[in-house]
Amino acid sequence: MIDVGTRKQLFIDDYVIGRLENVWQVLNPAQKHPANPLVRGDRPWESSVVYMYGSVLYDEAEKRFRMWYHQTIEGGYGDNYHAGLLYATSEDGIRWEKPELGIVELDGSTSNNAIQRDHCTDWQFVQNIVYAPDEPDPQRRYKALAFLGADKPKTVRPGYGALFSPDGIHWTSYEQNPVFKYDHLSVCEVCTTLYDERHQQYVAFVKYSYWGCAPRWDRSFGLMRRCQGIMTSPDFIHWSPNQLVLIPDELDDQLAEMRIMAAQPVLDFNNPSAHRAEFYGLGGLPYGDLFIGLLWVYDASGSPLPENEGNPPKNGGSQAGPIHVPLVASRDMREWMRIGKRMPVLPLGEPGSWDGGMILTAARPVIVGDEIRIYYSGYDRGHGLLPPAVNGAIGLATLRLDGFVSINANAGGGTLTTRLLSFAGRRLVVNAETMGGRVAVELSDESGRPLPGFGASDCDGIDGDAVRHVVTWKGKSDVAAYAGTPIQVRFHLERAKLYAFTFEE
Repeated sequence: MIDVGTRKQLFIDDYVIGRLENVWQVLNPAQKHPANPLVRGDRPWESSVVYMYGSVLYDEAEKRFRMWYHQTIEGGYGDNYHAGLLYATSEDGIRWEKPELGIVELDGSTSNNAIQRDHCTDWQFVQNIVYAPDEPDPQRRYKALAFLGADKPKTVRPGYGALFSPDGIHWTSYEQNPVFKYDHLSVCEVCTTLYDERHQQYVAFVKYSYWGCAPRWDRSFGLMRRCQGIMTSPDFIHWSPNQLVLIPDELDDQLAEMRIMAAQPVLDFNNPSAHRAEFYGLGGLPYGDLFIGLLWVYDASGSPLPENEGNPPKNGGSQAGPIHVPLVASRDMREWMRIGKRMPVLPLGEPGSWDGGMILTAARPVIVGDEIRIYYSGYDRGHGLLPPAVNGAIGLATLRLDGFVSINANAGGGTLTTRLLSFAGRRLVVNAETMGGRVAVELSDESGRPLPGFGASDCDGIDGDAVRHVVTWKGKSDVAAYAGTPIQVRFHLERAKLYAFTFEE
């Protein structure tokens, strides 16, 4: 028996599922906004590539969205192509303004929206922002990790430093930086950070370069494969050792072969002997009992050919390939599940479109009302190119609340029966959508017999589309009499999609 309490239960994994009959778990791709891209490099100081390694936060007090984003310098190469941290605001999350902050001088003027100039003397390349409203020190309400020494050789880089801010605009470095040291064999320049409210800890997902992670790696030129590691901290200063948690496998490589073939129009070069999958980054958010992750899967179409080794290929790139975003999930952030047969939850656009080459997401989706918003950067070409050979912009994709995965039934109908569980609360609330069909809910005992008055025939049923259907049986919703006792919940579905359920007070 599992105790679900009053915590929301999704169907991303099989944790609460006991039996499925004539119903299916379905990954629901995020829907791209028709106005995409929402943010382009349209200021004199911006290049043709603005992108989202960054963050979008919703300020409840001010009722506005805040975005921290980046751009790529034209003609740059290697670790010197990331050009500072930029800032934008919006009332609706669709139409964005770039305020003049007066902080950084660019082209002789501070009339711009830059927070950080590229290659400052003490910190470089802040990727995303963490907001901690419960932080007792008001000067540390906003936090960030900065990749230090990006203009230095890898052998002398100090590592990552902590930065703090009262407003997300004006930043100071922690006086004892770095908070964790750089190791070019494990800790790389991509590091997404967020706060895990469930466990009251900060989490950093770090791109981890690793040697022996897949059986086909000897086909490459001896370079390391990108994987994902995790570090945690109670205070943003003291971090646990980096632990490797997500590694590409043979199935990832097989899927990479297929996607590379489809991506030929957006690739700069191709070396079939080095095709492989790599994990470039990871964003996501705590959600119910889960951590739901957006994994940046990089399908490398090759490294520089031997005659070019040690020299940048044309346009400055080091490796080519598309990047797409499937869904992963974990209950402890150490053991991870690949969701939806590894298909993208945020698919690439058609070749030649603004997001047809690569997609990278914000560190954390934003939940506003009954909508999950995933802000992302799209590129019209694959990895390895720099402006002006590539263009990048920022767009938005959305899901309904709880909408990552659903249990679907057709006109023939079917059932989902939970495992034996106990709950707290007084009523059952269901997120479901019916398409001319119906959802009926039955509560049963340990042997599967319907509880008196709570059978499927007693249920008043659910029709329509709502994220908070309150289930009733002959007009009664109170189920508190069975709180804490072992029960099963059986959902009878007909032409319907079931997303989640919760026992609530």
